Parts: sequence; structure tokens; C-alpha cells
Amino acid sequence: MNPNGNERITEAVGALLLVPIAIELATIPLGVHSFMSTHVFVGLLLIPPVLLKLASTGWRFARYYTRSSPYVEHGPPQLAMRVLAPLFVVATIVLFASGVVMGFLHGRSLTVARRLHGPAAAIWVVLLGLHILVYLRRALGGAAAEVVAAKRRAVMGANARTALLVVALAAGGAVAAAAVPAQHRWVAIRHDHHRGHDS
Repeated sequence: MNPNGNERITEAVGALLLVPIAIELATIPLGVHSFMSTHVFVGLLLIPPVLLKLASTGWRFARYYTRSSPYVEHGPPQLAMRVLAPLFVVATIVLFASGVVMGFLHGRSLTVARRLHGPAAAIWVVLLGLHILVYLRRALGGAAAEVVAAKRRAVMGANARTALLVVALAAGGAVAAAAVPAQHRWVAIRHDHHRGHDS
């Protein structure tokens, strides 16, 4: 993918993630154990679009540091964001992976996953806040351009970008919906949490 197209899809998927991330974060102060079903549904919904975001930024990273001329000419991300990017990626992977596996683990393994999930979430929220401060205006501008047919087609690879975004969103909805019958596995964590405090 060309650097302009890569930038555009990164901006578009970033903007699309804002609302579900806001909903996911809202379940925390409201009491995540009370809103576990919503927390799990939205968390699973986020996974495919987040993977697309990681793939698009990872592609730019790889192409820039392998000295691909178009990407070198396009320029690197801001230095601070390049420094923080590896930590952000690791926190993202640990956060989502630990959240998913908690629905299938028991005993000590579940305890380990929960202990990873909390700190990963805290680190992720801080880095996400910085990421939004730096890229929000650009992301909204790129997403708005993708909505306008003429501006979308002006950047090569418009059809491929649209297909990737649609597939990521559809896959997220399918994963979240498919997991609804199994949500009792995550909801049970709430009861285990309360029993642990009561004992």
C-alpha cells in the first residue's frame, strides 16, 4: 500500500475506534463488574479494527525502516510517538489477549490474566490519551475525506481501503455477537471477584 493510502486507512480506522473505545472506557467508572456484558461485547467488537490499526501502523514502520523510498519521502511519525509505540503495541496486545482468555481460564491462570489485564489497561489508557491528543484532528480529517467519494478516490487504493474497513467492522460485530451465548464465562468473573472480597 502506498504511504498516502496507508495514512488514510490508519486515520479512518482510528476515528472509527473512538466511539466504541469511549463506551468501553465508560464501563470502568460505572463499575466494570456491573457492566461486564457490555464491557465484553464492546471489547470483542474492538479486536478486528484494532488489529487493522496495528497492521497499518506496523506496515508503515516496516516500510520506513527498510528504507522504502515513498515511505522515507513521506517522513517518519513524531519522535515521541515512535518511542512510545512499542510500549503501546505491547500494552494493546496484553490488554486484549488477557481480556479474551479470562473467559476461558480458571484458578491460578485466571488470577494471572486478571493481574496482567489491570496494569495493561492503565498503561493503555494513558498512552491512548497521548495518542488521541496528537492524532485526533488528523484522524477526523482523514475519516471525513474517506466519506467523500472524490477525496477518497484521490488517494490510490480507495476500494482496498473501503474493503478493509468494512471487513474489520463486520468481523468485530460477528465476533462480539458470536460470543454473546458464552458471556456467562466473563460474567462469572464478577461473582468470583465478589466472593474473593467476601472471604
